[in-house]
Amino acid sequence: MTWPTQDGTEAITAWLNQGAVYALVLATLMVIGCAAIWAVGSLSSNPTAASRGKSGVAISLIAAFIVGAGFTYVQWTSGTQAVAFEGDPAQYGFDDKPLLPGVWEVVDLSERWTADINAVRSGDGLRTNPTLTSPASLLRTDSVLPLAEERRSPRAVGKRR
Repeated sequence: MTWPTQDGTEAITAWLNQGAVYALVLATLMVIGCAAIWAVGSLSSNPTAASRGKSGVAISLIAAFIVGAGFTYVQWTSGTQAVAFEGDPAQYGFDDKPLLPGVWEVVDLSERWTADINAVRSGDGLRTNPTLTSPASLLRTDSVLPLAEERRSPRAVGKRR
């Protein structure tokens, strides 16, 4: 049971083939193991073990059938049916050339954002930050520190109010 390779699909083809082989080997081992449990359960008059062995054999046979039939069905579909639906790579072409740097436009919306953030904070009942009235590109990292004062101090975490 092998999947035919095509250009560029060698790795995935190998994974498919190995996965199908491992699944069938595992199903075969399960049939053998469950058949042994079924036999031991029947010989020792243990209906629970015999029943579990019997259902294990049935499940592993169904699993082996599904793996084998599914693999064969997908192989048949891709080899005979999907050929009619193959597209022409020329139809999938699109212009993906990068834009020239002179065509790019930089839009600076930092002034609009800084005004909006204070409006949202005041609408939510929070303190506004006066440093957010200047453009965001001019802010320093230490100018955000007044907002950290709104958090509770580590000493007040364990105390009840």
